[in-house]
Amino acid sequence: MIERVMGSPAFAALPAAVRALHGVGSGRFLGDSQVIRGKGLLSRLCGLAAGLPAAQPAARAEIQFLADSQGQIWTRVFGTSKMRSSLRQRQDLLQEQLGIVQFHFQLLPDANGFDWQVRGVRVFGVPLPVSLFKGVLARSFALDGVYRFKVSATLPLVGFIIAYDGWLE
Repeated sequence: MIERVMGSPAFAALPAAVRALHGVGSGRFLGDSQVIRGKGLLSRLCGLAAGLPAAQPAARAEIQFLADSQGQIWTRVFGTSKMRSSLRQRQDLLQEQLGIVQFHFQLLPDANGFDWQVRGVRVFGVPLPVSLFKGVLARSFALDGVYRFKVSATLPLVGFIIAYDGWLE
């Protein structure tokens, strides 16, 4: 899925650990993570609407990719919390459906991995201004030959919603 959206030449230039994880249609990967959640009411409501995991300072991480006819279903497990999303290709963007929120990401590769740049957001199918989501940051990368991920989300008026990071093998 990631290779199709990014393009084969850019994907081939990624580190081996990143290609190994994102080059499979279906697979299961294990590692460790931490999840930090915002404490405000609006932050908690946004997390609930998107199906985000609970706060866990140190947790076993598992991600499972399941290919289907449209793209992939990703199931991420952080300790006892599960987060599920569906990913589809939409032209040169990656569409991720998380609960009632749909993101459109441009994948921006570099020598160590790639950033997920928000290019569109819909809630219940209604488009929202992308400028509201400048605080949504995601990165997939390799460090010392190990696949790593880092995600954070902060919104205007809502504040800090979530940050999670970790590694997978």
